[in-house]
Amino acid sequence: MSTQELVTKYYDLLSGKEGWPSLLSENFLLTGAVAREIRGKDAYVNLGFWKLVKGLRVKEMIVDSERAFVLVNYDLVSPKGTPFSSDVAEFWKVKNGKLDFIAIYFDTAAFNKFMAQLTDFGSFIGRRRKNVFARSTAFLEKCTLHGRWSSISSRALIRGTCAVDI
Repeated sequence: MSTQELVTKYYDLLSGKEGWPSLLSENFLLTGAVAREIRGKDAYVNLGFWKLVKGLRVKEMIVDSERAFVLVNYDLVSPKGTPFSSDVAEFWKVKNGKLDFIAIYFDTAAFNKFMAQLTDFGSFIGRRRKNVFARSTAFLEKCTLHGRWSSISSRALIRGTCAVDI
């Protein structure tokens, strides 16, 4: 299965809430704008986040060899019924025919405000919130040019750099 087919199948199965864990490697790694790295397929599959997801839409996908960049919109609903929608940039790496790595980047301030409604907010954000903000800010600073937003080269993101198109 090609990288494009594998990533597309992941989102299709995730939308249906079944079968998507089989596409992940046992040593799966989640990193990016999250409170802590999540290592292992079971840890990723059992994240409380998945209970909040009510729908998703892939807005853009760019694939290069065993790497993919996906802009996806998640529709979430809190246990109290409050809706929230967020665009998330997801950078994937495939290894040995399985999804092996994802780095995610999103608006952490808006997400934290939404998550504050949950009773176990601390378990999602915890003491590392400042570190998450610092990592997210550092990534975004790499993606700016002369202090203003510019078009980010998606191919550069796929290659693990954050060059910008001028």
